[in-house]
Amino acid sequence: MTLTLKNFKKVIASEILERGRSYFDNERVVALEMQDERMWLAEVEGSDFYEVEIDGSDGTLICSCTCPYEHGVHCKHVAAVLFAIEEQFSEYIEGTAKKTGPKSAKTDLAKLVSNLSKEERIAFIMEQVAQDRNFANSLRARFVPDKTQSAALYLQTVNSILRAESDRDGYMETAGAHRAEKKLRHMLAEADAASARGEYDRSVSIFTALLSGIATHITRVEDDSGELLGCIEDALEGLEQLATKAAPQTRAAIFAFCIQEASLPRASRSETLWPLLNIAARTFVGSAEREQLFRAPDAVSGQNATRREPILSFGVDQTSAVEIKLEIIRREDGPQAALDFMAKHIHLTKIRSMLIAEHMNAGRLDIAHKLITEGIELAKQYNLPGLVAPYQKQRLELAQHEDDPVLVKHLARELLLTQYDATYYFLLKTLVPPAEWKMYSDKLIADLLEQRSGLALVIQIYYQEERWKDLLDLAPRAWHSIIPQHHEPLEKRFPKEMVALYEKQIPATMKFNPNRGGYRYVGELLRHIRALGEDALGVNVQKLRWNATLLKEC
Repeated sequence: MTLTLKNFKKVIASEILERGRSYFDNERVVALEMQDERMWLAEVEGSDFYEVEIDGSDGTLICSCTCPYEHGVHCKHVAAVLFAIEEQFSEYIEGTAKKTGPKSAKTDLAKLVSNLSKEERIAFIMEQVAQDRNFANSLRARFVPDKTQSAALYLQTVNSILRAESDRDGYMETAGAHRAEKKLRHMLAEADAASARGEYDRSVSIFTALLSGIATHITRVEDDSGELLGCIEDALEGLEQLATKAAPQTRAAIFAFCIQEASLPRASRSETLWPLLNIAARTFVGSAEREQLFRAPDAVSGQNATRREPILSFGVDQTSAVEIKLEIIRREDGPQAALDFMAKHIHLTKIRSMLIAEHMNAGRLDIAHKLITEGIELAKQYNLPGLVAPYQKQRLELAQHEDDPVLVKHLARELLLTQYDATYYFLLKTLVPPAEWKMYSDKLIADLLEQRSGLALVIQIYYQEERWKDLLDLAPRAWHSIIPQHHEPLEKRFPKEMVALYEKQIPATMKFNPNRGGYRYVGELLRHIRALGEDALGVNVQKLRWNATLLKEC
């Protein structure tokens, strides 16, 4: 029976319906909005927060939920949302709804507020101010003329939101982080709206308040879904955009905030440090700020990032510090000064690679060759094999610049067998004569198959080269890497062979996975067999004495 708004209480299983009703009664449906005519989007709080979509545009309901429920078509979250729709959108149950477009709380409220008198609005606002401290702070921050006071009020609001979702010891669980993120997103939206109106100072106040407030609490939050970190990233992005378009005075304020925030101990433990200093690098306006910015990375990383080391290094802090300075030197002092600066820091592998690229692009191939050779020798000398490959890639690029096909072929093969990147396979295909390619590629694939990490690349090559028979022969060895992705072209070309493979896989699945998950997968294999023209279900179930009813349900 198809599901509709009128019959959902009869169609959905009674136990699921009861759980959904309990969720609805306990206000677990935390958001519900009609996105389009007879299409709803909702959020339900369970062990996590799940999004539910209900599409009834053609009369029949199509429901989806992001929860992991696998024991039926409809989960309790869907049922809870249907009860919410029944209450909030009763006209669609009774059949009296008119097609007037999406209905949302925002639309209704805008109409309601516009009908209020001035006195009613003031009275209501003052009631909210008395009841809700965050609302009072937001109101003052939005309309107070003093920028400093406004920034402090926004910070108070952020801290109040985060404290409200924390326990008495200051720790915040995942559910609290989710609720806090919802409220902080409203502040991000307010900052974006202020920026769109050209109110850059207000936007900066909000973004900086979010960054300071969240960074203070983040180490005591169970942010498993990265929701609060997402707020930090969005605030950093907004601040970076303002750094390029705001007035000098506002840019100076951004610079000062970034330097101050980056100097705090909490910055070195979070993901904000280097983004803050990168933003500062885009906003400084004079020599004093430049000197301050050059000192900041070294102070934060706890060492002199300009000190030359005798060996290769890949320290993230040192490299990031040098990159920030390099950007400023390139912009302010010119390309030659940038080259000289990079040459002083070639102990940092990324900086050496950047310098090699600069010389190659400028045609100084002899210098690039020397830097690559030195890098490879140092990596081998200090037993750092992971650093050899990046230099080998640049060595290959250099050989292409020098038009040396023999060396290009040698390096491409070496990189293919160590980095497992199909790019090198198809580069080799352009270098090997067509008459020799079959024998050459078969040897390459044989070498790859001897290595555990080479299997995935071989599958990719077979697929891209349309070597279907080879892919079929490899399937028993790499079943879960081949069949889910490539069963359609294989079934089309080798139907009987695929049926045989499926039939062999079924008992193996039931032996090692005699659970509902195993039954579900076997049901899927049986459907494939039936689609290929075999009488699958009856024969296999009787032969192996499985639960035929359960298989049919799967």
